[in-house]
Amino acid sequence: MKEILPTTERISNMTMWLEVTRIFDFITFVLSTFINGVLLNLIKTASPKHFGNYVYLMMSFSVNSLIFAVIHAFLQPVSQGIYKTVWSWMCE
Repeated sequence: MKEILPTTERISNMTMWLEVTRIFDFITFVLSTFINGVLLNLIKTASPKHFGNYVYLMMSFSVNSLIFAVIHAFLQPVSQGIYKTVWSWMCE
């Protein structure tokens, strides 16, 4: 029968995994914020007039992505799958 209680090695691996995801989340937040900011600026200043109301749709997608990035960076959700099962929880 497999041991259910976490061993020191498992705890160390989980801690390392959480640190890697925290760093990766920060990097993707910075990239997402920068790229969507540039995209919003380009949509406002360089979009052709014949795009019409489509400009507002593109801007709404970019703003939605910015909001989602901020929420994701604030909550820092972590998903982990073991034995074809996925658990999701929030970190500190």
